[in-house]
Amino acid sequence: MASGITAFYSDEFFDVIIKLMSIKAYWQFTKLSQYGLPVIIFADEPYLTSFGSAFMNISRERAISALNEVYDTVQSHGGLTGTHCCGNTDWAMLMESKVDIVSFDAYEFMDKYLMYWREIKVFLDRGGYLAWGIVPTSPKITGISSDDLVKRLEEGIQFLVNKGVSKTLIKERAIITPSCGAGTLSIGEAERVMTLTQEVSTIMKNKSV
Repeated sequence: MASGITAFYSDEFFDVIIKLMSIKAYWQFTKLSQYGLPVIIFADEPYLTSFGSAFMNISRERAISALNEVYDTVQSHGGLTGTHCCGNTDWAMLMESKVDIVSFDAYEFMDKYLMYWREIKVFLDRGGYLAWGIVPTSPKITGISSDDLVKRLEEGIQFLVNKGVSKTLIKERAIITPSCGAGTLSIGEAERVMTLTQEVSTIMKNKSV
């Protein structure tokens, strides 16, 4: 706290927070770069679900600028960036930033995310990637199959195709992921999440456009 103001709303401390995130992102990038493989640094932002509400009263411009500062730190050194939000948010705001990969819960919130199909089209056209979190990371994992998830995923893809987005482009820029983290699941459930993620990815890769 500074003079009774939460650090998030203090210009000075807000800047400190963003600088710290940028430094941490760069540190992770340098460590992972040692292996000679492409590096992706994710800034997970579950609090983005509060963006635009009374609980997160900061401007759109400030949010984009803060995110871009973190992304720039990684991108300027050749890395890729991503952001995951495990709920619903102002996805247009996120896709207007410089982020390379947008990760969303496609199992629970696909309809809400696809409402931004215009912004999704622009995002894909400028080289962005969508991480479709189609595999649920909840106890629901025990009652579904890879075929169920593929069907749900294809319905989402077809929605974008119907809006004029290239199916080839969608598939080229698609990453299949769990909907969120698996830390709250049992070992068996977490293993099933990973298995289904691999199965869905393989099925989609083998499907013709």
